[in-house]
Formats: sequence, C-alpha cells, structure tokens
Amino acid sequence: MFSKLSSYWEYGNHYSGIEATTLNGAVQYFGIYAQKKKGEFVNLFYSKGASLSEVSQEIGDAKHTFLVINTDKVLIKEIDLERDIQKALSKAFPGLATSDFYYEIHHSKGKSFVAVCRKEEVHTILEEAKNIKLHILGFQLGFGNITPLLNLLSESEIALSRQILQIEQHSISSFLNNPGLNKEYSIEGTKVASTHLLALSSLFQYLTGIETFSNSNEKNKQLKKIHSEKNFFRKGLVIGIATMLLLLLINMFYFTNYRKEYQRLQEETELAQVQKEVLSQKTLAVEKKERIVNNILNSGNSKSSFYINRIVANAPKTLIFSKVDYQPLVKSIRPDKHIEYNVNKMVLKGESTNKEAYSLWIETLEQLDWTTKVTVSDYGSENSREDHFEITLTLKDDTAE
Repeated sequence: MFSKLSSYWEYGNHYSGIEATTLNGAVQYFGIYAQKKKGEFVNLFYSKGASLSEVSQEIGDAKHTFLVINTDKVLIKEIDLERDIQKALSKAFPGLATSDFYYEIHHSKGKSFVAVCRKEEVHTILEEAKNIKLHILGFQLGFGNITPLLNLLSESEIALSRQILQIEQHSISSFLNNPGLNKEYSIEGTKVASTHLLALSSLFQYLTGIETFSNSNEKNKQLKKIHSEKNFFRKGLVIGIATMLLLLLINMFYFTNYRKEYQRLQEETELAQVQKEVLSQKTLAVEKKERIVNNILNSGNSKSSFYINRIVANAPKTLIFSKVDYQPLVKSIRPDKHIEYNVNKMVLKGESTNKEAYSLWIETLEQLDWTTKVTVSDYGSENSREDHFEITLTLKDDTAE
C-alpha cells in the first residue's frame, strides 16, 4: 500500500516512455503513453513526431518520461563478454575520453554491447525537454533497455527502429544496423509496432529504476532528484493551498454559526431591552395611578369620615342609607386610561319612611357650612310606606381651605 501511494505521489496515474532515433537522416521521436491499474500498464497510446514537443503534446497528462537515445549519434560495438568496464571500453573504443562521452554497457550470455554518445548530444536533448517542461526521469543509450521485453517475445529476431537483434534463449546474441524495417509484435495480446518497442520497454524503468554499467548513473540520479523536488514543491503547494482553503472554509462555517448565534442573542437582548422599557413604562404608569388612588384614599379618609359623621348625626331615624360615595368615579377604571372622579362631590342613596323628616333633613344639609349645593338626583315611591332617594352634595373645595 505504501509503495502504491509513493508511486502515485511521485508519478500520478500517467506514465510514458520516449525513444529518440534517426530515420532517413532525420531525428524522429516515438512515444508511448499508459495508465497504471492494479500494477499493470493499460490503455496504451502510441505517438510519433519530429520533435519532443510534438510527442509531448500527444502524450497529454504524462509530463514526465524515461528517454532512450538511439540516434545515429549513438555508436554501438559488439565485443566478447567482458565484465570489466575499462577493458570493455578499451576493446570497443580504444582511447575513448569518458569525460566527453556517456557510455553504457549491456551484457548478454556471451557478448557485451558497448554504446557511446557525446555528452553534448545528450544534453541538447535534455535541454529541449526542459524548455517544453517535460521532465526526463533518466536516459539510456542504444538498445540495452529492451531486456524486460525479451521474456515476453518468442521471436528469434526482433526489429527495432534502427537495429535488428538476434535473440538466443531470451538474450541478445548479435545485432545489425538496419533502420526502416517495421514489424508488429504481440505482447500479451497487445499489438506493438517495432518502432515503439524501446519506448514501451522504458516504461519498466518506473518499476525498477535505471542502474546500468554506465557513467550516466549520477546524471540520471540528478534528473530523478530534480523531478522529485519539483513534484514535491508543486503538489505540496497545491496541498498547502487546498488545506488553507479548507481551513478558511471551516473557519467561515464556524464564523457564520457564531455570527448567527451572536445575532440571535443580540435580537433576544434587544427584545428583552424593549420589554424592560415597556415594563418600566407600565410600572411607572401603575405607580402613578397608585399614587393617585392613594391620594384619593388618603384625602378621602381624612375628609370622608368627617362628612359621613355629620350627615349621619343630622339624618332622621326614618332614613336608611344604601350607599354613601365620596368623590365618585366618573368612569370605570381602565388600565390604559386616566382615573377620572368627581372632585368635591358626595352621593347619598337610600330609603325614607317619613316625607316630612326627609324634607327637613334636606334643608339641614343645605345649611351646612361645608356644602355649597344639595341636588336631589332621584326621588320616588317604592311602596305606600317607603320612598327611595339619591342626593348629590357639592362640597366646598378642599384646596381653597
């Protein structure tokens, strides 16, 4: 699992291999593009062009590749098997200055194949790839990277873009330079043209890496490191930005919730404040009315007893009072209205059994020094023995005393 994640992080899901070769005197590029699923390369797509730029555009999402350089600038010599690198180089190319050339040696069962190319030729191709932002993960010279496919091919002769290889027991026994021969091979049910065999074989470098008898190993490690650093920076930047955006989104989500909660609490506070003000106003109104009522009661208590005592003392025994109302209300008390009452008024109601005594009592009330007017509001017979009455006394103004 870790290796899969590491591979996906490093390369994504798109892979490619490219061969640079020479056909009819001109450099041609053959590319192959693939996806990797369950450890296998699938959905192969083949391309070719006169430049790296053309092939890079066709391979699409794969912006990295392994490169095989097999042009006429690459010289290949066949010698008897020699495991010692310096001896193999001396036999194939006596006096070769390894400071100016890249070399790569491929060993088969009985032969060694030595490929060399000037470094400036290789660097020119690498620079072209850099200019089009195609990351070269590593390069190989000649046809040595065909080895992974030999076990999948049953033919004794394999044609490549520039060579024909003789195969014995899945190993290269010899080769001939013969460019332009185009054949088609079946590899596990997939048809592959001979011009794309080296490009296809280079896909295996994603799985195994490049480690050959060559002085290009350090350069290949450098190319791989550059890609890894750029890939880490690019993807790390994307992940960093995505993380920042996610944090901002989470922060905005919480901020929105807190803001809604704050607005709700603010609305509740404002409502409570309004209710408090209304309650305060109602309390003030009630207190005001209470003071009025208390004033009425206090003023009434101080005077009403005096008036009632005098009225009762002068009343004949033939009178029975049913109501004595000091400063009666004009209207019923309402919560939203002022209390209105008849100032300096007194209402007396009752029954009389003696008309003459009732008349004398009225005259007595008129002569009292604290009354200014006596008004008979109502008088009538209840039956042959009783008369009902209602009298309104107008009292002197208390404030004038």
